[in-house]
Amino acid sequence: LILDSRVAVALKSLFDENDINSRPFLSCSKDGMVRHDPICYERYVLLLNHWAKELKVRPDDIEAYLFG
Repeated sequence: LILDSRVAVALKSLFDENDINSRPFLSCSKDGMVRHDPICYERYVLLLNHWAKELKVRPDDIEAYLFG
C-alpha cells in the first residue's frame, strides 16, 4: 500500500464527505503533501486491511478502486 499525496488528498476528501476525522490516518501539510509519519501509515495499512477483510478482497484492490 502506498500513502502518497494523491492518495492522502483523496482519502481526506472521502473522510470529510462522511464526517470522519482523517487526522489519525494522515499527516499532511496545508498544500496536501504527505508528511512521513510511521504511526499514521501503520493506521492507514490497518484500516485498509480491516476493510479488505470485511469485503473479502485484497487491501490493494481497495486502494486501486478508491484512488486509482
